[in-house]
Amino acid sequence: LAGVTLGFICFVTVLRPRPVVLGVGGAIALGTTAAWFSGFRPAPFSPDAAVDLLERDNFMSQLSGLELKLPGLPNSTWTEARQWAEQTQQFAERIAIREPTLIPELLETMHTVLDLSGQVAEALQVIRQIQTPTYRTLAQQRLDASRDRLQQTFSQMQALQDQMAIASLDRGSDDATLPLSLQALIADNKTILQATPTPSEGA
Repeated sequence: LAGVTLGFICFVTVLRPRPVVLGVGGAIALGTTAAWFSGFRPAPFSPDAAVDLLERDNFMSQLSGLELKLPGLPNSTWTEARQWAEQTQQFAERIAIREPTLIPELLETMHTVLDLSGQVAEALQVIRQIQTPTYRTLAQQRLDASRDRLQQTFSQMQALQDQMAIASLDRGSDDATLPLSLQALIADNKTILQATPTPSEGA
């Protein structure tokens, strides 16, 4: 809009402010402004958009899209990374059902998982296509870092789901009615899982 205004002023200044110049320049400026406003249409807000990535079909669609954009996938490294991403989404979906208050943090984690998956895929493509040792080394470092973070996120989400499952079982049942072996297992797992950082703590 500032450019249109400046252009109109320059147009009138150069050709002098005559009726024809003002009319033509004004028409051009108005047409450009109208075209800009007609193209500026923000996407309508959808209350369901916030939970898209917690729905498996939507998440898998975006994850699969990474393979379509990058020829040569899958390979063993990508297959492993994809499995971590899929399972992390499954854990997040189950956690969201049990604890809806965690949905914002879970959504942020899902966006991070997709971003890390994309970094893994792109690094694999760079390693395949570039032969320069220096750039291949940098790409391998990026691949290793993204892969490690993805695996760590998967492990943390799995631990959080297990922790919530055990807490739910413990709250919803009377320990006296459980077998002694299961009571001991719950107690041991509580000790282990309480020492495991959650995704937010790991970040």
